[in-house]
Amino acid sequence: AGFMVAHSDPGKYGRLEVFELPPGSQVDGPAQFNSNILTDREISETITLLNASGSAVRPGNLLLVPVENSLLYVRPLFVEATGGTAVPELNQVIVGVGDEVVMRQTFEEALAAIVPGLTPEMVDVGRADFEPIPDSGDGGEGTDDGGGTDDGQDPPGTTIPAETVADLLDAAARAFDEADVALREGDLAGYQDAVRRAEEFLIRAREELDVEIPTTTTTEGASA
Repeated sequence: AGFMVAHSDPGKYGRLEVFELPPGSQVDGPAQFNSNILTDREISETITLLNASGSAVRPGNLLLVPVENSLLYVRPLFVEATGGTAVPELNQVIVGVGDEVVMRQTFEEALAAIVPGLTPEMVDVGRADFEPIPDSGDGGEGTDDGGGTDDGQDPPGTTIPAETVADLLDAAARAFDEADVALREGDLAGYQDAVRRAEEFLIRAREELDVEIPTTTTTEGASA
């Protein structure tokens, strides 16, 4: 079993990546994940309550992140007033791994509830800006405080520091927040971009954990 994804970010646009699960492994697919949501009493009761009193639940995009030999599912739930023009608001986030699903008001709380060893404090490390380190290029001038020689390695100051898992998880949570704001403002392109960035931060967090992941092959795909 396996699945294929297409990159849409700059530098990888159009590239297809295939994830192959080990033979004989039993991993729930999207249909089973949705079934687990419907059969979970706490979640189903909450959704029923949210659908009452003139409001309606609108499921967000389903995110799928490979983690070791399993899959992590994330689905936000939005609530909007029925018959009105108000933009849906993020109300709950459902996270699932295997047969287990949890629902919390924030992504941080949901992830901490389902991942052993994590706490909300470890996930929510604040709302500081998470900006990528710009490429220093070769046209700028700077001070040379090292006095070294050119040995083919990156010059001082260009090495990107290691990102902690907490940083990346917090960045993913901020991206979900940005997606919520974009959706409220009717910016569908911004919403999709924020959701994509959230998924990329989750993938990078998985890589920082240095876990064994399913066999992966990458091929170039044609652009649409």
